[in-house]
Amino acid sequence: MKLKPYFIWMGNWSDMSGGTAVLNVLAERLRRLGAQVYLSSDDQNPNFGRFPLINSFVDNKEDVIAIYPEVVGGSNPFGCGIVVHYILNAPGFFNIPFNPSLNDILFVHKGFEHSVNLPKERILSLHFMTLHKSYDMKKERTKVFCFRGKGSQPDIEKLKDIERIEPYIKQGQDVLCEVLNQTKILYCYDNISAIVESARLCGCPVVIIPDKKYPESSFRNGITFNLGGLGYGLEEEEYATQSIDAERMRKFYAEDWEDAMNIDVRRFFKITQKGK
Repeated sequence: MKLKPYFIWMGNWSDMSGGTAVLNVLAERLRRLGAQVYLSSDDQNPNFGRFPLINSFVDNKEDVIAIYPEVVGGSNPFGCGIVVHYILNAPGFFNIPFNPSLNDILFVHKGFEHSVNLPKERILSLHFMTLHKSYDMKKERTKVFCFRGKGSQPDIEKLKDIERIEPYIKQGQDVLCEVLNQTKILYCYDNISAIVESARLCGCPVVIIPDKKYPESSFRNGITFNLGGLGYGLEEEEYATQSIDAERMRKFYAEDWEDAMNIDVRRFFKITQKGK
């Protein structure tokens, strides 16, 4: 049976854009399964081989599978015959209404199950950590940073004069990982950010400043919460610093989560190729 091709809507590549990174990983995994994959952006993950652009596709789109993140709003701008919505954040988080059609196929990223009512087989567990860059270099740690990101809660008095890490993020992942290896703790206002994982892989403990946009229960039930080095609120700072274990994190990503990804992507592939 001829495999249906995929069109994937995504923004320009960024080391620290979790949504874009996840969609690039999904594209690569689908390609490994033998499917033709086309992307909407020419600015792609440099660690993968190049994907053709959607505007180079000249055949009929009726048998093409379009994959959109929830920020597209539930529409089908590519005009494909099969539509998949991959929910990467709580629908409406960015003030964009999410109104998919009844015949559309929905999947949700692991960690956001609380935001939609979907069966377990529609949960997709993908990660985008680059383990050859994010690791503990065993350096002296003297720095302390804050990360604001998408966090909108007011500054905490204790943290208001702490240096922001955003300027180092803009310099790329190599610079960021070097800085994280010199950091003894990172306070994170953004409750859902890739830097939480990158920091702990680099041996830097993280304290989340709760913003109440996500249920605490979903946060504590996250895939990597119990791997150490992560506190929920300032009262858990001591736990975060005492429980950091970069090697445990690394082993989990390289082995356990890799196996889970393979299972989930194959299930995603089977469901979407079937078209329902």
